[in-house]
Amino acid sequence: MTALPSRSSVAPPPSYSQQISPDPQPDRYVSFVGIACDARAQHLVDGLRAAAATAAADPFWDYFADKLAGRRGPQHDALYHIHSHLNDLRELAARWERADLADLVEALEVDCC
Repeated sequence: MTALPSRSSVAPPPSYSQQISPDPQPDRYVSFVGIACDARAQHLVDGLRAAAATAAADPFWDYFADKLAGRRGPQHDALYHIHSHLNDLRELAARWERADLADLVEALEVDCC
């Protein structure tokens, strides 16, 4: 009769995070673990608010700021609103001549939306 290996000689199973994302590079199609989408969305919102403080009045920005604050329609997180208005936000960044904000919108779309 063959003896079973002792518990100490059996390797533990891979952790859940290793099972869903074995690559060091996060993949949104597998999991959002490690991508920090909410923090990145907030970073974009902070950048938009800073740009709005020095830019000319913009009707879309006023509408979008109200949506973020929950004053217009149901209240959702920033990532939800960004995802819902990707093209509008690209155009806003272009009107404000803020390539850095356009890049953040693009990165959020690719990585998180």
